[in-house]
Amino acid sequence: MNIFSMKYESKAWNQNVLYAVVFIAIFLLAAYLRLSMLDYETLGPGEVELYEAARDYASGNIVKSFYIFDTPPLSKYILALILIISGFSETALRLFPAIFGMLAVVMTYFFAKKFYSQKIALLSTIFIAFSFIHLQMSRYVQLETATSFFFLLAFYYFFDFVENRKKNYLLFGATVALGMLIKFTMFYAIASIVLIAVTYKYISFRRKPQFSITIDNFLLKSLIVAVVLFFLIWPYSLVPVKTDITLSVEFSDGLHTNHLTPSIPQIILVLGKRSASSQIGGVLSMPFGYFLFFLMKENIIFLAAFFLGLFAIIKKPKKIDKMILLSLVVFMLLLWAQKWGFTYRYLAIVIPLIAIIAARCIDFIKSQKIATVMLTIFLVVLATSAFAVHTDYIYYKNFNVLEYEPELFQSEGMKESISYIKENCPAVYTDSYYHFILAPYHRNVTKYANETKLPTCVLKGYTGLGSSLPSPENVVIDDFIKSHSCELKKSVVKKGVLLQKIYYCS
Repeated sequence: MNIFSMKYESKAWNQNVLYAVVFIAIFLLAAYLRLSMLDYETLGPGEVELYEAARDYASGNIVKSFYIFDTPPLSKYILALILIISGFSETALRLFPAIFGMLAVVMTYFFAKKFYSQKIALLSTIFIAFSFIHLQMSRYVQLETATSFFFLLAFYYFFDFVENRKKNYLLFGATVALGMLIKFTMFYAIASIVLIAVTYKYISFRRKPQFSITIDNFLLKSLIVAVVLFFLIWPYSLVPVKTDITLSVEFSDGLHTNHLTPSIPQIILVLGKRSASSQIGGVLSMPFGYFLFFLMKENIIFLAAFFLGLFAIIKKPKKIDKMILLSLVVFMLLLWAQKWGFTYRYLAIVIPLIAIIAARCIDFIKSQKIATVMLTIFLVVLATSAFAVHTDYIYYKNFNVLEYEPELFQSEGMKESISYIKENCPAVYTDSYYHFILAPYHRNVTKYANETKLPTCVLKGYTGLGSSLPSPENVVIDDFIKSHSCELKKSVVKKGVLLQKIYYCS
């Protein structure tokens, strides 16, 4: 070995050590932002749903309430274990999304390092580590950050098979199963994988002389592993549930009605419920409408880098780029087609893919020294932005167009409201969502006015519906306040947003 090769190896080793130190620094900052002040607010309605499901799991009830089994059980197993160990607290429950948020940061680094380069790995890690959307959803008891981890891990094993012919079918199958056991949105990843497999002839169809389907051995083994593990962890999804179905059909001689009471496996009921869609109007009704949430909520530097990254891909596309872009497009189209809810929290699932695309912008810089300087600038600026916004990511907006986020706002300000209610309100009347939020913290709360025993306080909360018509429950609350001459005693405002009003009824 000559002196030149020794110097080259020494320089490469020093560079790898530097990259490792930078990655550890990014991870520690990302971990702090995800783990600090997890009790920043009370649980929101979506968080309470998972808390109640986990509480029932912890007590041994896994089939009595439909919500308990209308979503996959893995998150509820984990949350139930947390409740058994630590009891009820916002911090303990929010450790679940926070830890998976941190794992998604790590997975993004190793994914980009595997398929791209060290500098793209570091930059994509910086983007996800300090993404406003991913940070917020890492601090809210929902399933998106866990799903984002399994999404990327599944793509890691599948793309490694496509790119390098590495056949880790046990790990790939297990990842798909665990992702589906967290959230059925994992199906969007499966759809992308199937589409890519068909494109690259790992799944092929023949019509002549007889119709047949050929599946690569790796995919077939992975499917078997996934199905077996899925039902091993969720065996009671096959347990039939007695249902009541009424069918009414109008014939020429009148209405014919049939009443059926079939027993249907829970898994079919679950999938049937989740296939239902809501109607979305305006810009969200368009394909990729949900992408507007990304433009509205994400750090502006991340946005600019994403479009530069797309330009870099157009100029010099790689095979892996095409698979990532196809997966992102499939996710957006399926999310649009299902139209399930009006929330940007679903975008947390694909923030790792968006971060990797954005990191491709660094390929415009050929000089290693300049690239290192740019990585440092991105790290300092994005980390500073994330710390400046912490913990109020929910209030950050690049523009104020979309107003479809009542769920995430409904817990905001509730610590202050609950503190006032506990001190001044022996009984409280409110709507369904706020009744749901208040129940774990204040026992004497009802969502129905009892005319024989008037509540001392009425809580009217945030709706987020902008200029839309108020909900029927809010109309009832307004009528109750007027008819009983209730007096406004407290308004809770954060960052200029009116969140709750508390009325006293004498």
